[in-house]
Amino acid sequence: MLFSIFQLLWQAVFMTWHIYCICFNNRTDEWEDDLICELVAKQGKKKWCEISKSLLGRIGKQCRERWHNHLNPNIKKTAWTKEEESILIDAHQMYGNK
Repeated sequence: MLFSIFQLLWQAVFMTWHIYCICFNNRTDEWEDDLICELVAKQGKKKWCEISKSLLGRIGKQCRERWHNHLNPNIKKTAWTKEEESILIDAHQMYGNK
């Protein structure tokens, strides 16, 4: 009984914080990023609705986009090399803005 009261209280505090974040700045915090990384490691990269259930105020699409655009360790975040840039320029000259 005591545990369920504590759980409900914690959920209310957590929900209030998420509503504040979504309404006023709509950004993720570092602990949310850490939690998404941890859940992806446990559940895989396909169960976004399940992952979002652990982040009140977030939907699966937001978690998926955060992972694929920012948190995935396979993302290359450095500047493009000269070789990569020349490949892009050549492709643009060949194909245009298609």
